[in-house]
Amino acid sequence: MMRTSLLSCILVFCLHSCTSDPKPVPETGCQWNRAEIRELTDAEYPDNPDISIRHPRDGAFGHSEVQFCPVDSLKGIYNIRILPDSSNSATIELLNINLLEMIPTVPTYITDNEYMAEIAVINQQFNRVQVSFKKGVPELRVDSTSEEGQLITKVDIAKNCLYAGLWEVFTFAKHDGSDRPMYHGWFEFPLELYAKLFVQRNGEKYLDGYKKYLLSLASWVNVKNEKIDLKTLRRVSETNSVTVQSFNDVMYPMKGDRKKKKKNIIYPTDPTSMQDFLTDATLFANFLPPGVYDRRDPRKGEYSRFQKVAPTGFLRKTISNNSQHDACSEVELRFENPKGVQTKLVIGGLNLDKIPAKPDSLVNDAYQMPLGIANYSFGQSYSDLLKVSSKDNPYFGMLLDAKDTWLNNHDVGIDGVMLHKGEGADADKLHIWLLSFERHALVGHYVIKI
Repeated sequence: MMRTSLLSCILVFCLHSCTSDPKPVPETGCQWNRAEIRELTDAEYPDNPDISIRHPRDGAFGHSEVQFCPVDSLKGIYNIRILPDSSNSATIELLNINLLEMIPTVPTYITDNEYMAEIAVINQQFNRVQVSFKKGVPELRVDSTSEEGQLITKVDIAKNCLYAGLWEVFTFAKHDGSDRPMYHGWFEFPLELYAKLFVQRNGEKYLDGYKKYLLSLASWVNVKNEKIDLKTLRRVSETNSVTVQSFNDVMYPMKGDRKKKKKNIIYPTDPTSMQDFLTDATLFANFLPPGVYDRRDPRKGEYSRFQKVAPTGFLRKTISNNSQHDACSEVELRFENPKGVQTKLVIGGLNLDKIPAKPDSLVNDAYQMPLGIANYSFGQSYSDLLKVSSKDNPYFGMLLDAKDTWLNNHDVGIDGVMLHKGEGADADKLHIWLLSFERHALVGHYVIKI
């Protein structure tokens, strides 16, 4: 409640002081736009999935605070400065970063649809966006005089999938041929700056009608389940029926993120296939502030909805309503639970040419997207983040019931999808994998011919 009240006060301030032509923030503004970094020991965070894959020097370095220093506040460009707390830790700077691209955004083509705007903003806030900066890119500058600075190969900043302002910072270093987490800190993005950026990103006209949504970002609210008209997002030019093959009778590859997150699967205790997850008894570790997994507070879903997939799905050619009127593809799969309740999964705004070809064994490296409207992937490089702005991104992913009523995927327990094409003779096949709550597990694998 205190957090919501604080953001409410900040909003009132911003609605009165922020205009469509905001004044530049002085360079000294970084002394106010700062946040203390919090670090957790293994005893404080025993369910940390990175424990099994960390760099040997994890725990050797520390950081005290994050500063956001304006470069061009009219464009939302800031330098992010991460300060050390000891001489062997590095001063890290991320230069000329467009913070607006990490702020929940209403795409321009749905600004007149209040319900769609709400779904877009809520899902963008409550889906993780982790942005990577590899050593050598111009945006990353590291003090190489320190031990940590000499070891760092990559720095990540993450807006985690919780309330407004909860962010994380990571450093990585090479060990056994791969980048391993070496440092992990949590901080609260300055809420006054967050609110200003939200106003700047979405405009006062938007806030006049929908300002309640910014308040809802401070604590989870249940979005109403209303009927969705996908024509708001795109126009269908062609629809084809496709045969759907299910491979739920086997287990997904226990590699990468799936391997490290296995510890946070609470039930089933020893799954041997993805079908084992498709009951309402399935439980995963919850994700709680400031951004940690906790097995003591299990999270359930509605996984029985996906027990049986319909043998026929749909592949559509569409034209997005975005400013570019992008030609896209859309996939629809239909499911039924033992009681006959039907659920639709619709993934649209896709460019099939950009979906990689991979064997099933490398599914963890596939095209990974959350459900929502105009979302970014859960993780990407900064250069990839800038390629398609959330203002005009045609992508969307939704769960609907038989009457096209929107279902909250966070309640159902499906975070998103992994997509890849087959290789060689199977290049005309699209693989669709379902990601569970917090991407702890893969709970479905379906293949259609494209």
